[in-house]
Amino acid sequence: MESSKEFIDLVVTSDVQTFYSRRRFPLKITVGELKKKVEILTGIPFSCMTLQIVKPDGQKLKLFDANETLADLNISDGTTIHVNIKICTVRDFLLQNKLGKYNPNHEKLVAKEEMEIDVLDKQVGQRCIVKIGDPQEWKRGKIAYIGETDFKPGLWIGVEYDEEVGKHDGSVNGKRYFQCMDKRGAFVKPHLVKTEMENEEALEL
Repeated sequence: MESSKEFIDLVVTSDVQTFYSRRRFPLKITVGELKKKVEILTGIPFSCMTLQIVKPDGQKLKLFDANETLADLNISDGTTIHVNIKICTVRDFLLQNKLGKYNPNHEKLVAKEEMEIDVLDKQVGQRCIVKIGDPQEWKRGKIAYIGETDFKPGLWIGVEYDEEVGKHDGSVNGKRYFQCMDKRGAFVKPHLVKTEMENEEALEL
């Protein structure tokens, strides 16, 4: 059985968001073998990474020799192994620069773009139908407001319904966005609203 002196506790960090992991490694493994183990931890291809040692005293050292062992490095427990990403492919470029799907805010950005597309052909004053309720059904009205609001993030469409199926008179939390009769106003997501041109075959407004 191997003694505890044949192992070392290392902290692994990377450029990918805020990755942090504390792991025990054999002192006899090489830098090349360490990269393959780190690939499993971080998801970064070992061929697209460089390793940097950050010693407890703050000293930094890049690891270039793939055949060098951890024992050769003369490091102690608590030493940090930081994974730097080198650009190999378009994917690696996106990953390193946190672009596209590797951007932590990717889903929010996509959702915002989709909402912006949904309102491109909509204008205040247009007749529309809106899908509301549970079970959902279409209700008639007109678009009274398009834009952002103070009560929730994102783009919203303010609708003035033809009947009392709304929630207010165009004012929310003391701020007026449009004017209509009480219980005929509501804010809905753009994808739930269809204009007359979009839905002329389904409903004659």
